[in-house]
Amino acid sequence: MDSLEAVGTCLPFVCERWISHTRCIVTPCGNIYLTGDYDIGSGGLVQTHIHAGRGASQCLKCNMEALSRMVSKDLKDGASKISVVRELSGLRCGQVNGLRRPGDALSCADGVAKALDRLPKTIGLGKDKDDGALDTR
Repeated sequence: MDSLEAVGTCLPFVCERWISHTRCIVTPCGNIYLTGDYDIGSGGLVQTHIHAGRGASQCLKCNMEALSRMVSKDLKDGASKISVVRELSGLRCGQVNGLRRPGDALSCADGVAKALDRLPKTIGLGKDKDDGALDTR
């Protein structure tokens, strides 16, 4: 069981303009939640919201907000989900101590990449299509 499966996922949330999917990832700094918003008309991923779990420091919360804004801007400017995942994957931080299991997040940014990779690429009529940039399953 990898760190994504350890915490689980939320059911999709649907409103008038967006369908949202949330993934949770365990990182060296604690849980991080990534929500992807999909446009109902096109079915494409249009923005993300990234939040640190309860008990996170203000610095971590600020960094997750900044990362969320940058990922959303890239998506709105036409970048593919796979290019964003590749940029964030593999980044390490000093919080990683000892032996880690394969598939565990190496940093908060790596955790965001893993969660983003697990989000479907598009939403369409009950079938989610995933492009599997990391393909670590």
